[in-house]
Amino acid sequence: MRAVTLPFVALSAEEAACALRRAGFQARNAGDRIVLERGHRIVELPATGVLDPDAFRALLRASGVGYVKLLDSLATTQEEG
Repeated sequence: MRAVTLPFVALSAEEAACALRRAGFQARNAGDRIVLERGHRIVELPATGVLDPDAFRALLRASGVGYVKLLDSLATTQEEG
C-alpha cells in the first residue's frame, strides 16, 4: 500500500485543542502542556506555538481523529469564534 501525503495545515496548539474538544476530547492544562483525553486516547500538545508537521502527524495518530474530521472540527470552531 502506498502512503498518502496530506497537505500540512498551519495550526496552533490552542486551535488544535479546540478542534479536539469539538471531537469529544476533554482538555486540561498540565504546566506547559495541554492534555486531551477521550477514552483510552491521550494527546499532549505544547501550550503555545504552531505545531510543526511532525507534531501535527503525531496529533492525528495519537487522537485517532482523521485528517478530514479534524479539519471539519476546526472549521466549526472557527465559525463559532
